[in-house]
Amino acid sequence: MGCGATKLPAIDLPELAEFPVPENEPDYPPPKPPRTTKNEYFNPAEFISIDNNVRKLKHSQAETYEALVGEITNGLTTDLQKLRALYIWLGNQPIENQAYPNVTDNSTPRGYMKNIKHGRGSFTAFFTLLCRAAKLPTVIIQGKGKSMNYEVGDKDFSNLNSQWCAVYVDGDWRIVHVLWSFRAVSGFNQGNWTQIERDRKALNTKDTRSSGKGVTQLNEYYFLTEPEEFIYKCRPDKDPWQLLRTPWSMDKYTSVPYCRENFFSSGLEIISENNCILKSEKGKCWIEFGHDPEVEQNLNYEFFHNEEASGQPLPSDRRLNRFVAYNNEVNKKSFVVRFPCVGVYKMVISEMVEFLLDCPDIGEYVDEFPENPQIGYGYGQTAQSAGFTSSNRNYGFISLTHNETKIFNFVVEDPTNFQAQFKDASTNTDLSTYVQQTVSDNDVSVQVTMPEEQAGDCVLSISNKNSVAINYLISTDNIAQPDSTSPFPVPESEPGYLPPKPPRTTKNEYFNPDEFISIDNNVRKLKKSKAETYEDLVGEITNGLTTDLQKLRALYIWLGNHPIENQAYPNVSDSSTPRGYMKNIKYGTGSFTAFFTLLCRAAKLPTVIIHGKGKSMNYEVGDKDFSDLNSQWCAVYVDGDWRIVHALWSFRAISGFIQGNWTQIEKDGEAVNTKDEKSSGKGVTQLNEYYFLTEPEEFIYKCRPNKDPWQLLRTPWSMDKYTSVPYCRQDFFSSGLKITSEKNCILESEEGKCWIDFKHALEADKDLNYEFFYNEEASGQPLPSDRRLNRFVAYNNEVNKKSFVVRFPCVGVYKIVISKMVEFRLDCSDIGEYADEFPENPKIGYGYGQTAQSAGFTSTNSKYGFIALKHNENKIFKFVVKDPTNFQTQFKNTSTNNDLSTYVHQTVSDNDVSVHVTMPEDQAGDCVLSISNKDSVAINYLISTDNIAESPSSSPFYVPETEPGHPPPKQPRTTKNEYFKPLKFITIDNNVRELKKSKAKTYEALVGDITNGLTTDLQKLRSLYMWLGNQPIENQAYPNDTDNSTPRGYMKDIKHGRGSFTGFFTLLCRAAKLPTVIIQGKGKSKNYEVGDKDFSNLNSQWCAVYVDGDWRIVHVLWSFRAVSGFNPGNWTQIEQDGEAMNTKDDKSSGEDVMDLNEYFFLTDPAEFIYICRPAKDPWQLLRTPWSMDKYTSVPYCRQNFFSSGLRITSKNNCILKSVKGKCWIEFRHDPKVTMRLNYKFFYNEKASGRPLPSDRRLDRFVAYNNEVNKKNFVVRFPCVGVYKIVISEMVEFRLDCSDIGECVEEFPENPQIGYGYGQTAQSAGFTSTNRSYGFISLTHNETKVFNFVVEDPRNFQTQFKDASTNTDLSSYVRQTVSRNIVSVKVKMPKDQEGDCVLTFSNKNHVAINYLISTDNIAQTDSTSPRREEKKYEMLEMPLRQATVSEIASYTRPKPFIHDVMKATYLLLGEREKQLNSWKHIQKLSRKSGKRSLIRRIKEFDRVNLKRPVVHRSDTLLDLYDNRTVCLSSAGAGTFFKWSRNTIDVHEGERSRSSL
Repeated sequence: MGCGATKLPAIDLPELAEFPVPENEPDYPPPKPPRTTKNEYFNPAEFISIDNNVRKLKHSQAETYEALVGEITNGLTTDLQKLRALYIWLGNQPIENQAYPNVTDNSTPRGYMKNIKHGRGSFTAFFTLLCRAAKLPTVIIQGKGKSMNYEVGDKDFSNLNSQWCAVYVDGDWRIVHVLWSFRAVSGFNQGNWTQIERDRKALNTKDTRSSGKGVTQLNEYYFLTEPEEFIYKCRPDKDPWQLLRTPWSMDKYTSVPYCRENFFSSGLEIISENNCILKSEKGKCWIEFGHDPEVEQNLNYEFFHNEEASGQPLPSDRRLNRFVAYNNEVNKKSFVVRFPCVGVYKMVISEMVEFLLDCPDIGEYVDEFPENPQIGYGYGQTAQSAGFTSSNRNYGFISLTHNETKIFNFVVEDPTNFQAQFKDASTNTDLSTYVQQTVSDNDVSVQVTMPEEQAGDCVLSISNKNSVAINYLISTDNIAQPDSTSPFPVPESEPGYLPPKPPRTTKNEYFNPDEFISIDNNVRKLKKSKAETYEDLVGEITNGLTTDLQKLRALYIWLGNHPIENQAYPNVSDSSTPRGYMKNIKYGTGSFTAFFTLLCRAAKLPTVIIHGKGKSMNYEVGDKDFSDLNSQWCAVYVDGDWRIVHALWSFRAISGFIQGNWTQIEKDGEAVNTKDEKSSGKGVTQLNEYYFLTEPEEFIYKCRPNKDPWQLLRTPWSMDKYTSVPYCRQDFFSSGLKITSEKNCILESEEGKCWIDFKHALEADKDLNYEFFYNEEASGQPLPSDRRLNRFVAYNNEVNKKSFVVRFPCVGVYKIVISKMVEFRLDCSDIGEYADEFPENPKIGYGYGQTAQSAGFTSTNSKYGFIALKHNENKIFKFVVKDPTNFQTQFKNTSTNNDLSTYVHQTVSDNDVSVHVTMPEDQAGDCVLSISNKDSVAINYLISTDNIAESPSSSPFYVPETEPGHPPPKQPRTTKNEYFKPLKFITIDNNVRELKKSKAKTYEALVGDITNGLTTDLQKLRSLYMWLGNQPIENQAYPNDTDNSTPRGYMKDIKHGRGSFTGFFTLLCRAAKLPTVIIQGKGKSKNYEVGDKDFSNLNSQWCAVYVDGDWRIVHVLWSFRAVSGFNPGNWTQIEQDGEAMNTKDDKSSGEDVMDLNEYFFLTDPAEFIYICRPAKDPWQLLRTPWSMDKYTSVPYCRQNFFSSGLRITSKNNCILKSVKGKCWIEFRHDPKVTMRLNYKFFYNEKASGRPLPSDRRLDRFVAYNNEVNKKNFVVRFPCVGVYKIVISEMVEFRLDCSDIGECVEEFPENPQIGYGYGQTAQSAGFTSTNRSYGFISLTHNETKVFNFVVEDPRNFQTQFKDASTNTDLSSYVRQTVSRNIVSVKVKMPKDQEGDCVLTFSNKNHVAINYLISTDNIAQTDSTSPRREEKKYEMLEMPLRQATVSEIASYTRPKPFIHDVMKATYLLLGEREKQLNSWKHIQKLSRKSGKRSLIRRIKEFDRVNLKRPVVHRSDTLLDLYDNRTVCLSSAGAGTFFKWSRNTIDVHEGERSRSSL
């Protein structure tokens, strides 16, 4: 209550005793959070008059509190008015400066004021007495407060006591901190800190300790303070008086940042670690704030050091500023802090919030930052004002390692004013050579590479007309903000949910929006909730609602009505609360889908988060690659059905997004020729009701779940179907239209045309419009400039059918958008015979439509408006008309407008009118027949010699993929070999082959003929398989077969490409009562190349047949038909089993052949998955299904591999990347099986981007290890590029070589028995005890011991030779014998480079070979990508002839190769003028003897090197960096390194001599 009595001055005598004021009174309402905020409850402007009147009140002599309160609140009626008056009155009293000479009663107001003056009373208690006298329930709250003695980071609050009031007004408890409202201490300072820096300026000023001075003030912040803010300053001893839904623990209170009162009105939110003590990570701390992007914020800072707490002073030998860097984004502000030494620091941001920074380690980089730019770092307001839009880099702090690159993408208004500057921050050195800028329209990309030798900070400045708009701080130090926050996890599902199945009713049957208008309006009126739990929030939203659908609707409308991204969340730190998760959404770590899920689950509505693919804004019609088109939505279980809700698409959209790929040619017949302008669009808030309870049959056109059951369809769609259907926007489904032409998003032209047809109900007639686009980039050519670009689309407008026929101005890729509802991509590979424009579409379109009906015309035979007629061909149009006298016809050539009426003959009989039209013999192109009623056109027909009638394709006979009641797929219980014995079926096979051609009209009859006398399912299946394989379907005639529902009708369809072997075999099996499913999937067929990742065009289908209780695989097409001799022509065969080939594959489409491939009958699933993968995982028939990634990644194993007994034991990947210029492949097998493998080695010039070198032999790049139970290949490469190796025609690997390594010589010729300890050694009586593997790597002077047990050591012989020179190296071999044990110790000569061969013989017969090399040819594990990058920095490439040959082999080298060689020869003394010619450099490179390049470099005289030559060479090399050159050309990399070292050494010696 007070600070203890002091001696009173005479005027204040007598001294009074303390007056006790109870903290609480009986019957007060319990504490709970207020229902409204201070701003909602209290408007200061409404109280100005009351405040002024109270301030005018004279000095009161009232003896009672009731009397005093009566004076103060006179005329006031509301509790809030009275509370405000008491508060202002008390704040206006100079209590400590008044005299109280005759005041003797401490129970009176003036008596208590006297006690306050002399430390025996408190402002809190006095205000309590006033409020209680005004009948305002008031409680004195005892607690802890961060008052003047508090230091940020303090954990000991034993002496930090405080008290304040809680006042009950208008049904809510409100906080008033009376003392802090009216009194403060100015200038108080504990003197613990030294201010190091303030806004970039060095200060080094030690705080002066001061007790400060008490001052009178009025701090309105502490009147009705928000509990969510007040808790940062004061914490009650009793949790309920926090007035929070979720009270704070003492730990939390002591741990949060020290936020001063002005922080809460600043609009800032702390989005980095919400702790008052930040511990440094690798010598840095990060602080980050978010704010509304529409509110411009610029923050400042003060940086302090605490010498006493640190235990050491600041260093005296360095400058003490620039330890703080400032990131100033549009909606985010960040600080990164370094430290001058270990210790304890404090950071004060804009005098609003404080953090204590604890630095136990100053890290690797202790330099100061560069001076903070005036606009800070990052993409901020200045950049926006300059017309720059950053599409990928807003954050201003970037960390890059040496040689790492980063791309900055911008959309700018005027790229000509765009400038980029890159500098070393400490030396101000220009680093512009490490910046590459590209411009495309308004898109600017800036690629920045961190120099190899750079250490520390650099600044990238982006300017507009020399005015800096953006700065980025780029450093080799890790200055980027670490990801310190994790999003709140929301599980996709919960236990106990019912399985997914299609809903029993449609959306329209289940949900009537009119019944929910009242609920929607009530929810929209709800005020912002402060609920701390989802249960409380859902309770508020669904209050009074009874049904699940009502609750779901209320939650949906509530979420859609929330401007989540535009709200502030200043005191929200718990992401498990609703407002915490909304904050996560705002900053990109939460999703609308997950939030809606949490709301629904809190309402007891089972909800699942569905992951899948979505045709969102980045989708273009026809796209097949959906890898980046991910989406998520909800399935909610209501009233016994799962329903779809796409929360994000319901509430948010991107307006104006355009990829800029298309040129609009035409719109409804009008020429447009306008190129789309690329735009990233703008995020908008919306309520799109379509995505609430969307029909699964419609939703699947937009989104496809990763798990088929969640499609909620009776027959799920495959991914192929999803990517293939037309792009239907949501309003298409309510339009009443149905697509009746080909249901594919990509329509391929036929004879230069495409057709699109729709049908609709008669009563739902509508006129369609269209937009027609061209994609120049995808087409590879611009539109023709010499012709008009409109009227390429003709429109048929029938009563219940709408059609479009499209011609094309040139071959290319097009798009048509119909009434902004549905899109198709049109691929035109041939513009056909008629490439002219159509005549202008009539206003009523073509065909028999509503206008004709209204005119009283009835067409009896010709409703379709597009007619194809040959020369002299006739067409009769028949009508019933009300008044034939008004019936008129006109027939014209549309291009010449010539009247062709002489070719029209009209007959009338009663109301029947027949119009005979003949196409003139000399007519070519389009004509229009118009039929009128009293000069008003009622019908138009477009009649052409071009085939404009409906698409010539006919509909195939439909074979459903599955049938009801089939058993579920599961792995067969036995293998093919266990289940099927071919020898038992020889008789059946022969009998089926002898069957005569059947004329059966039904499948049942045909199957009866084939399976006659057979009893088991397997016998029947086998006979059907053999019968179909024996049918020459494509070579038969089907003259009278018109019904494709019959067997011969379907065989005819197969012949003409409208049916499939799979479909036919399925029909046969089902007729035999064998359950059969058509499996759609991907297959490694003839067009597959090993290493392919794009399987969009590698579709396949096969059968699963249920026999004897198991599903079995039959690939019918691959069983009976193959393509012989197909070759894409991409490869050059370099080598075959050690023999040089250098033979380019001839491209060939191959020849279709009839074949019986038994492998694909009852294929084992474990093998079949290497070749084909079903779209639906269960049909893999495996216990553990393969992902698509695994399927596309495994080696390409042909069918004979699986019976070979081999197992791949090296990396099981179809693409092997070279390591130090080599690749390894390893197989294992049963040691009892003798096996020798062969190989073919190929090169792909196109994929490699260069030809093979022409100056070296192209063989012996593959070495073969032939052990008893293991076979290995190690591969070197003649140059960098893409290779393929085929092992024994069984398995293929693609080999990607990015670096040919240190040793580029060929291997020695593979011995006949290969390398390693194999069968030959065993037969010779040799047993190896320590060396089976045939490839050995030794460094110079390194030794290796080979131990053998031999039958007769006298016959054991050793030979060691240099493989390239055949030099005998026997002096480096030492052999010892002990009984039957022979030890051979081999030492690699000091001067030896490359490969050697160690041979062990028995009586002169070679038994074992070892390939021993200074090159690392031993099997190695893959190195990390980072090491792969670094190897070029570390490797000292030896200069070999192969390196020179590589350079000479280039006919048209890249500019950097020419520049590198020019610099090399300049240093060697050649003249630059001649070096400008690459042919001259080639000539120099091919010289031998004394003038050879290798010899000139070895004998190079560095001493007499001329400085101008050095300077010119240096200039040429400065354009490039070592890593880029080495990665692109190992040869050029060698000379780059030599030239660069030469220059650096020369310049270094020159510097030393000048000193």
